[in-house]
Amino acid sequence: TYTLAISSSDGSCGGYEIKVTENKAPQNLAAVMDTANPCNALAISWSPVAHASGYRIYELRSSGSYEGKADLADSAGARDGSSGSTRLVLIYEGGVKVKTDPFMHSGLEPGARHSYCASAIIDGIETPLSATITGTTRKETTIDVSVD
Repeated sequence: TYTLAISSSDGSCGGYEIKVTENKAPQNLAAVMDTANPCNALAISWSPVAHASGYRIYELRSSGSYEGKADLADSAGARDGSSGSTRLVLIYEGGVKVKTDPFMHSGLEPGARHSYCASAIIDGIETPLSATITGTTRKETTIDVSVD
């Protein structure tokens, strides 16, 4: 996907400038257990996209209410290999977070698997979605101890 912007470079009727920007999806998306809270949080990171002013992170869910974008849900469902019941839920929208400053998806159930995809915002336009990735929180372990 490309964005084409045409503007006058000097404010007159001539001398127009054409700017073409390739709108690439975020790459190297990763979801790993948060070291401080591995049972209940995943750290989601990605490589920066040139000219991006922000990012959106979506969680793919197989049920529940639809809170995402209709035009993205079908492509994410197909990418996820589901039967079309997958819904995208926007869980992060904001400034430039990358691998060094990941988004923390917290409040998750222990041992639960979550799927994500991301898009970048370039010149006010949302890029196509990234590839879908998954992450799993650590399962809680209980140890029975008996004292005699």
